[in-house]
Amino acid sequence: MTIHEGDGYKVDTEALRADAAKWDEAGHTDFKLDGLHNEVKPRVQTDFKITPDVGDFAKQANTVLERLDNLRAEGSKAFLTIKETLIRSANLYDATDDEIF
Repeated sequence: MTIHEGDGYKVDTEALRADAAKWDEAGHTDFKLDGLHNEVKPRVQTDFKITPDVGDFAKQANTVLERLDNLRAEGSKAFLTIKETLIRSANLYDATDDEIF
């Protein structure tokens, strides 16, 4: 365990790296739900042999699904950025311990 301390501050760089590993795992988790990634079809078949036209609903539903997928991708990128920041911070503390404290 590498702990840097002085002037009332204490930094555990191994804890920063352990947290970075958790952010990395979360950033690489595939949050896609198979059921959500099947496009909504503009026509449906019912038990009554009626095929209503649901084109506008399908377009709106697909727009929502696409937006959710984009938000998931943005979240994953943000998690990985946090991971990189934690690792960079730990490395900087290790490299400049004498200068900081």
